[in-house]
Amino acid sequence: MRIDAHCDTAVKLLELPTLRQIPQGHLDYCRLRGRVDVQFFAIFIDAREFSQEVLPRAMTVLERFLVDMQNNSDLIEPLLWREQLSAQGPVKALIAAEGGELLQGRPEILRLLFRLGLRSLGLTWNYANALGAGAAAEDGDLTPFGCEVIAEMNKLGMVADGAHLAEKSFWSLLRESSKPPIVSHTACAGLWPHRRNLNDGQLKALGERGGVAGIAFARSFLAERAAFDDIVRHIDYGVKKAGIEHIGIGADLDGTDLPLDTSGVEDWPKLAAALSRLGYGDDAVDKIMGGNFLRVLRDNLPSRSDNVF
Repeated sequence: MRIDAHCDTAVKLLELPTLRQIPQGHLDYCRLRGRVDVQFFAIFIDAREFSQEVLPRAMTVLERFLVDMQNNSDLIEPLLWREQLSAQGPVKALIAAEGGELLQGRPEILRLLFRLGLRSLGLTWNYANALGAGAAAEDGDLTPFGCEVIAEMNKLGMVADGAHLAEKSFWSLLRESSKPPIVSHTACAGLWPHRRNLNDGQLKALGERGGVAGIAFARSFLAERAAFDDIVRHIDYGVKKAGIEHIGIGADLDGTDLPLDTSGVEDWPKLAAALSRLGYGDDAVDKIMGGNFLRVLRDNLPSRSDNVF
Protein backbone atom coordinates (compact mmCIF):
# COMPACT_ATOMS: atom_id res chain seq x y z
CA MET A 1 0.00 0.00 0.00
CA ARG A 2 1.27 3.47 -0.96
CA ILE A 3 0.58 6.29 1.51
CA ASP A 4 1.45 9.99 1.30
CA ALA A 5 1.04 11.75 4.65
CA HIS A 6 0.62 15.33 3.44
CA CYS A 7 -0.64 17.46 0.59
CA ASP A 8 -2.27 20.91 0.47
CA THR A 9 -4.46 20.23 -2.56
CA ALA A 10 -7.82 20.38 -0.77
CA VAL A 11 -7.46 24.11 -0.12
CA LYS A 12 -7.60 24.64 -3.90
CA LEU A 13 -11.35 24.09 -3.55
CA LEU A 14 -11.60 27.70 -2.36
CA GLU A 15 -10.86 28.59 -6.00
CA LEU A 16 -11.52 25.49 -8.13
CA PRO A 17 -14.80 23.58 -8.62
CA THR A 18 -13.24 20.10 -8.36
CA LEU A 19 -9.99 18.23 -7.72
CA ARG A 20 -10.75 15.53 -10.29
CA GLN A 21 -8.22 16.89 -12.78
CA ILE A 22 -5.81 19.77 -12.13
CA PRO A 23 -3.12 19.65 -14.83
CA GLN A 24 -1.33 22.67 -13.36
CA GLY A 25 -1.11 21.14 -9.87
CA HIS A 26 1.08 18.48 -8.28
CA LEU A 27 -1.74 15.94 -7.93
CA ASP A 28 -5.42 15.31 -8.58
CA TYR A 29 -7.81 12.39 -8.14
CA CYS A 30 -7.09 10.98 -11.59
CA ARG A 31 -3.31 11.05 -11.15
CA LEU A 32 -3.49 9.52 -7.66
CA ARG A 33 -5.13 6.38 -9.00
CA GLY A 34 -2.61 3.60 -9.41
CA ARG A 35 0.12 5.56 -7.65
CA VAL A 36 -1.10 6.33 -4.09
CA ASP A 37 -3.66 4.32 -2.12
CA VAL A 38 -4.09 6.62 0.89
CA GLN A 39 -3.56 10.36 0.55
CA PHE A 40 -3.63 12.72 3.55
CA PHE A 41 -5.38 15.96 2.51
CA ALA A 42 -4.60 18.86 4.85
CA ILE A 43 -6.94 21.73 5.53
CA PHE A 44 -4.75 24.76 6.20
CA ILE A 45 -5.95 28.32 6.79
CA ASP A 46 -3.24 30.87 7.61
CA ALA A 47 -4.24 32.32 10.98
CA ARG A 48 -2.01 35.35 10.44
CA GLU A 49 -4.06 36.37 7.38
CA PHE A 50 -7.48 35.14 8.49
CA SER A 51 -7.32 35.43 12.27
CA GLN A 52 -11.07 35.79 12.73
CA GLU A 53 -12.04 33.41 9.93
CA VAL A 54 -9.93 30.29 10.46
CA LEU A 55 -12.80 28.02 11.50
CA PRO A 56 -15.37 29.31 8.96
CA ARG A 57 -12.90 29.04 6.08
CA ALA A 58 -11.77 25.59 7.22
CA MET A 59 -15.40 24.44 7.37
CA THR A 60 -15.93 25.78 3.85
CA VAL A 61 -12.99 23.75 2.56
CA LEU A 62 -14.15 20.65 4.43
CA GLU A 63 -17.72 20.90 3.13
CA ARG A 64 -16.57 21.43 -0.46
CA PHE A 65 -14.08 18.57 -0.18
CA LEU A 66 -16.73 16.16 1.15
CA VAL A 67 -19.10 17.12 -1.68
CA ASP A 68 -16.32 16.84 -4.27
CA MET A 69 -15.42 13.35 -3.06
CA GLN A 70 -19.07 12.33 -3.21
CA ASN A 71 -19.26 13.64 -6.78
CA ASN A 72 -16.10 11.68 -7.70
CA SER A 73 -16.75 8.50 -5.72
CA ASP A 74 -15.43 6.40 -8.60
CA LEU A 75 -11.96 7.75 -7.80
CA ILE A 76 -11.86 8.73 -4.12
CA GLU A 77 -13.58 8.27 -0.77
CA PRO A 78 -12.94 9.54 2.77
CA LEU A 79 -10.93 7.29 5.07
CA LEU A 80 -12.86 7.12 8.35
CA TRP A 81 -12.46 3.63 9.81
CA ARG A 82 -9.70 1.12 10.36
CA GLU A 83 -11.61 -1.49 8.36
CA GLN A 84 -11.21 0.57 5.19
CA LEU A 85 -7.46 0.04 5.25
CA SER A 86 -7.89 -3.51 3.98
CA ALA A 87 -10.61 -2.67 1.47
CA GLN A 88 -10.17 -2.41 -2.27
CA GLY A 89 -11.70 0.38 -4.31
CA PRO A 90 -11.06 4.09 -4.78
CA VAL A 91 -8.15 6.05 -3.32
CA LYS A 92 -8.72 6.71 0.38
CA ALA A 93 -8.54 10.36 1.48
CA LEU A 94 -7.56 10.96 5.10
CA ILE A 95 -8.78 14.42 6.09
CA ALA A 96 -6.28 16.30 8.23
CA ALA A 97 -6.10 19.81 9.65
CA GLU A 98 -2.86 21.80 9.78
CA GLY A 99 -2.87 24.08 12.80
CA GLY A 100 -5.01 23.87 15.93
CA GLU A 101 -6.26 27.45 15.61
CA LEU A 102 -9.48 26.15 14.10
CA LEU A 103 -10.39 24.56 17.45
CA GLN A 104 -10.90 28.02 18.94
CA GLY A 105 -9.67 26.68 22.28
CA ARG A 106 -12.71 24.37 22.54
CA PRO A 107 -12.39 20.56 22.64
CA GLU A 108 -16.00 20.13 21.50
CA ILE A 109 -14.97 21.53 18.10
CA LEU A 110 -12.44 18.71 17.80
CA ARG A 111 -15.21 16.19 18.51
CA LEU A 112 -17.48 17.85 15.95
CA LEU A 113 -14.75 17.81 13.31
CA PHE A 114 -14.16 14.13 14.04
CA ARG A 115 -17.85 13.48 13.34
CA LEU A 116 -17.41 15.32 10.03
CA GLY A 117 -14.48 13.11 9.04
CA LEU A 118 -11.32 14.69 10.46
CA ARG A 119 -8.80 11.99 11.31
CA SER A 120 -5.53 13.86 11.89
CA LEU A 121 -4.51 17.19 13.38
CA GLY A 122 -1.22 19.06 13.16
CA LEU A 123 -1.16 20.81 16.53
CA THR A 124 0.47 23.98 15.21
CA TRP A 125 1.60 25.51 11.99
CA ASN A 126 4.87 27.44 12.32
CA TYR A 127 3.65 29.82 15.01
CA ALA A 128 2.40 29.53 18.56
CA ASN A 129 -1.29 28.98 19.21
CA ALA A 130 -3.47 27.83 22.10
CA LEU A 131 -2.03 24.29 21.82
CA GLY A 132 1.67 25.05 21.86
CA ALA A 133 4.73 26.53 20.18
CA GLY A 134 5.40 26.15 16.48
CA ALA A 135 8.64 25.59 14.58
CA ALA A 136 9.33 29.32 14.23
CA ALA A 137 9.76 29.61 18.01
CA GLU A 138 13.18 29.32 19.57
CA ASP A 139 11.55 28.09 22.75
CA GLY A 140 8.09 27.08 23.95
CA ASP A 141 6.19 23.97 24.88
CA LEU A 142 2.74 22.46 24.59
CA THR A 143 0.08 24.15 26.68
CA PRO A 144 -2.30 22.31 29.03
CA PHE A 145 -4.95 22.66 26.31
CA GLY A 146 -2.56 21.10 23.79
CA CYS A 147 -2.07 18.13 26.11
CA GLU A 148 -5.85 17.86 26.54
CA VAL A 149 -6.30 17.83 22.75
CA ILE A 150 -3.74 15.02 22.35
CA ALA A 151 -5.57 12.92 24.95
CA GLU A 152 -8.89 13.55 23.18
CA MET A 153 -7.39 12.62 19.81
CA ASN A 154 -6.07 9.36 21.26
CA LYS A 155 -9.54 8.60 22.60
CA LEU A 156 -11.39 9.44 19.38
CA GLY A 157 -9.00 7.71 16.98
CA MET A 158 -7.18 10.62 15.35
CA VAL A 159 -3.52 10.77 14.37
CA ALA A 160 -1.49 13.40 16.25
CA ASP A 161 0.90 15.22 13.90
CA GLY A 162 3.96 17.12 15.14
CA ALA A 163 5.16 18.39 11.76
CA HIS A 164 5.26 22.08 12.67
CA LEU A 165 6.09 21.90 16.38
CA ALA A 166 8.94 23.64 18.19
CA GLU A 167 11.41 21.15 19.62
CA LYS A 168 10.14 21.31 23.21
CA SER A 169 6.59 20.81 21.96
CA PHE A 170 7.77 17.82 19.92
CA TRP A 171 9.22 16.12 23.01
CA SER A 172 5.99 16.78 24.90
CA LEU A 173 3.96 15.23 22.08
CA LEU A 174 6.01 12.04 22.37
CA ARG A 175 5.45 12.04 26.12
CA GLU A 176 1.72 12.86 26.07
CA SER A 177 0.44 10.68 23.22
CA SER A 178 -0.56 7.16 24.18
CA LYS A 179 -0.61 6.17 20.49
CA PRO A 180 2.16 6.47 17.90
CA PRO A 181 2.31 10.04 16.54
CA ILE A 182 3.60 11.16 13.17
CA VAL A 183 5.61 14.03 11.76
CA SER A 184 3.79 14.12 8.46
CA HIS A 185 6.15 16.21 6.32
CA THR A 186 9.72 16.97 7.28
CA ALA A 187 13.32 15.99 6.45
CA CYS A 188 16.63 15.44 8.23
CA ALA A 189 18.43 18.29 9.97
CA GLY A 190 21.62 16.22 9.94
CA LEU A 191 21.72 16.74 6.17
CA TRP A 192 20.14 20.20 5.91
CA PRO A 193 19.52 22.37 9.00
CA HIS A 194 16.07 23.75 8.23
CA ARG A 195 13.91 24.66 11.23
CA ARG A 196 11.21 22.23 10.05
CA ASN A 197 13.58 19.27 9.90
CA LEU A 198 14.12 16.72 12.66
CA ASN A 199 17.51 16.31 14.29
CA ASP A 200 19.07 12.90 14.88
CA GLY A 201 17.79 12.70 18.45
CA GLN A 202 14.24 13.49 17.37
CA LEU A 203 14.34 10.89 14.60
CA LYS A 204 15.61 8.23 16.99
CA ALA A 205 13.03 9.08 19.68
CA LEU A 206 10.16 9.15 17.20
CA GLY A 207 11.14 5.67 16.09
CA GLU A 208 11.34 4.45 19.67
CA ARG A 209 7.75 5.68 20.22
CA GLY A 210 6.56 3.76 17.17
CA GLY A 211 5.96 6.90 15.13
CA VAL A 212 6.80 7.73 11.52
CA ALA A 213 8.42 10.74 9.87
CA GLY A 214 7.26 11.55 6.35
CA ILE A 215 10.07 12.86 4.14
CA ALA A 216 8.86 15.82 2.12
CA PHE A 217 9.55 16.76 -1.48
CA ALA A 218 9.99 20.38 -0.28
CA ARG A 219 12.99 21.95 -1.99
CA SER A 220 13.84 24.16 0.99
CA PHE A 221 13.96 21.16 3.37
CA LEU A 222 16.47 19.18 1.32
CA ALA A 223 19.44 21.16 0.04
CA GLU A 224 20.49 24.52 -1.38
CA ARG A 225 19.85 23.40 -4.95
CA ALA A 226 17.74 20.35 -4.28
CA ALA A 227 17.19 17.72 -6.93
CA PHE A 228 15.17 14.51 -6.87
CA ASP A 229 18.11 12.49 -5.57
CA ASP A 230 18.10 14.64 -2.41
CA ILE A 231 14.69 13.19 -1.50
CA VAL A 232 16.22 9.73 -1.64
CA ARG A 233 19.25 10.92 0.33
CA HIS A 234 17.04 12.20 3.18
CA ILE A 235 15.00 8.98 3.21
CA ASP A 236 18.16 6.90 3.49
CA TYR A 237 19.57 9.11 6.26
CA GLY A 238 16.27 8.98 8.15
CA VAL A 239 16.20 5.20 7.97
CA LYS A 240 19.70 5.06 9.45
CA LYS A 241 18.66 7.27 12.39
CA ALA A 242 15.06 6.24 13.08
CA GLY A 243 14.98 2.68 11.69
CA ILE A 244 13.40 1.14 8.62
CA GLU A 245 10.00 0.92 10.38
CA HIS A 246 9.79 4.67 11.00
CA ILE A 247 10.34 6.58 7.75
CA GLY A 248 7.68 7.24 5.14
CA ILE A 249 6.66 9.85 2.58
CA GLY A 250 4.89 13.13 3.32
CA ALA A 251 5.50 14.82 0.00
CA ASP A 252 3.80 18.19 0.72
CA LEU A 253 2.52 18.37 -2.85
CA ASP A 254 0.71 21.58 -3.80
CA GLY A 255 2.19 23.15 -0.68
CA THR A 256 5.81 23.70 -1.65
CA ASP A 257 8.35 24.25 -4.41
CA LEU A 258 9.62 20.91 -5.65
CA PRO A 259 13.24 19.91 -6.33
CA LEU A 260 14.68 19.91 -9.81
CA ASP A 261 13.48 17.03 -12.03
CA THR A 262 10.47 16.48 -9.75
CA SER A 263 6.92 17.09 -10.96
CA GLY A 264 4.46 15.64 -8.44
CA VAL A 265 2.59 12.44 -7.75
CA GLU A 266 3.92 11.05 -11.03
CA ASP A 267 7.27 10.61 -9.30
CA TRP A 268 6.11 7.85 -6.92
CA PRO A 269 7.20 4.96 -9.19
CA LYS A 270 10.48 6.80 -9.82
CA LEU A 271 11.05 7.05 -6.05
CA ALA A 272 10.48 3.32 -5.50
CA ALA A 273 12.91 2.53 -8.32
CA ALA A 274 15.55 4.87 -6.84
CA LEU A 275 15.30 3.18 -3.44
CA SER A 276 15.70 -0.22 -5.07
CA ARG A 277 18.84 0.95 -6.87
CA LEU A 278 20.21 2.13 -3.52
CA GLY A 279 19.95 -1.44 -2.25
CA TYR A 280 16.59 -1.48 -0.48
CA GLY A 281 14.73 -4.75 -0.96
CA ASP A 282 11.06 -5.00 -1.87
CA ASP A 283 9.95 -5.31 1.78
CA ALA A 284 11.91 -2.23 2.83
CA VAL A 285 10.63 -0.20 -0.13
CA ASP A 286 7.06 -1.20 0.74
CA LYS A 287 7.55 -0.01 4.33
CA ILE A 288 8.91 3.37 3.27
CA MET A 289 6.33 3.91 0.54
CA GLY A 290 3.37 3.23 2.79
CA GLY A 291 3.67 0.23 5.09
CA ASN A 292 4.99 2.23 8.03
CA PHE A 293 2.19 4.79 7.89
CA LEU A 294 -0.27 1.93 7.43
CA ARG A 295 0.83 0.51 10.77
CA VAL A 296 0.34 3.87 12.48
CA LEU A 297 -3.10 4.24 10.94
CA ARG A 298 -4.10 0.81 12.19
CA ASP A 299 -2.87 1.79 15.66
CA ASN A 300 -4.77 5.10 15.66
CA LEU A 301 -7.91 5.00 13.54
CA PRO A 302 -11.20 3.95 15.14
CA SER A 303 -13.12 0.84 14.25
CA ARG A 304 -16.69 1.15 13.00
CA SER A 305 -17.74 -0.66 16.17
CA ASP A 306 -15.94 1.69 18.57
CA ASN A 307 -18.13 3.79 20.84
CA VAL A 308 -15.85 6.82 21.19
CA PHE A 309 -18.46 9.26 22.55
